[in-house]
Amino acid sequence: MPGGFGWHNPWPLELGGGETLDERTYEALKRAVGEGGYAKNEDGIEGLWRAVRTEALACFHSMAERAILQAFPNVATDHIPVYEELFRITPRGGAPDEERRIAIAAAYTRRIASDHPSLLVAMQSLDPRFLLPDIPRATSVVVELGKAFEPLTGGPFFGGGRTSTAFPNYASEYIIPVVLDLTATPEPTAVEQIVVVNAKRFLNEVLSSWITYEFSFGGSAGFILDLSELDATGLTPS
Repeated sequence: MPGGFGWHNPWPLELGGGETLDERTYEALKRAVGEGGYAKNEDGIEGLWRAVRTEALACFHSMAERAILQAFPNVATDHIPVYEELFRITPRGGAPDEERRIAIAAAYTRRIASDHPSLLVAMQSLDPRFLLPDIPRATSVVVELGKAFEPLTGGPFFGGGRTSTAFPNYASEYIIPVVLDLTATPEPTAVEQIVVVNAKRFLNEVLSSWITYEFSFGGSAGFILDLSELDATGLTPS
């Protein structure tokens, strides 16, 4: 008998085909009391009582399958919030489960390399104005000479009571310069600020723990002035 509509068929998950688990359970409860031992009118109080027991038993019977399904984000139900916490996804208010499943499944299966070409493609998919300047090694900082930690015997060190440098093994090759080219409109708008926030979130997920980044809005020309107010836009020779 093909699956019908109604309380005994949780369609569209079980639409068509053979009897549903609810239907099989309901028929088993009817047969358990013997032929003629149940009311012929299944729409009455006895039929409703049996229907309630059927739904409870069918739900209990499907618990193992339901638990297994939570291991797969594309079909998860109870563990949707677990995946969202894992991937730091905040769903919109009132978002249906399917929309949330699509988001966590995409995060679960995303594979993005952290090499320069792959990063550039990924960043420009967020906004085509993103640039990742490739700084030549000849003009980069490879290492800072000096001691990273105070001598074991104590003695003068960096001053200020510190026992180690704030920048051990500093090298600019571990810093990725990121430019959002706003040459036409140097001041970023509120929308562009959101783009930068999303880009930072992406880089925090993709980059290795010893790699950091610096953002600027000056286009491809100019250079960064560290902790100056010009740092946001860069300095050009004009």
